[in-house]
Amino acid sequence: MEVLLRRAVKQRELELNYQPIVDLGSGDIFAYEALTRGPANTALESPATLFAIADEVDLTVELDRACFRGALRSALTLEPVHRLFVNLLPMSFYDASFIEVEVGNLLAAAGLTPANIVFEITERLAIENFASFKRSLAAYTAMGFGVAIDDVGTRHSNLET
Repeated sequence: MEVLLRRAVKQRELELNYQPIVDLGSGDIFAYEALTRGPANTALESPATLFAIADEVDLTVELDRACFRGALRSALTLEPVHRLFVNLLPMSFYDASFIEVEVGNLLAAAGLTPANIVFEITERLAIENFASFKRSLAAYTAMGFGVAIDDVGTRHSNLET
């Protein structure tokens, strides 16, 4: 399965789905959440299996970034473009070169601004460097990105004040 995973990441074979996020008061769609699946009709189609295998073969960060890139590349398929919630591991979140350079280029190519993007920091892995996390949080919110915590309480309830 490692070979299948490496190929899926390298050749952009990951499947992206967009789940609408609806305002319960008005019934209007105000955002979408980008959800990634492995290649259809394979053992990696399940996100649980996809990420478990990535963890086993040390491809978690590479898969995380491939999912993020794919979500931004295909965001223009959403009509109209609302806010896009994209899952991101803590270590990708506080990697300034990834966010500022690569994400900046992807946003420009997709015709999006930071105001369109909400980073959903997943609790799948612990936030190990709170100082870096706090600096990144301040920097990205100042740039206009939204930030949310995803899956609170499912793994690492490690939020500090």
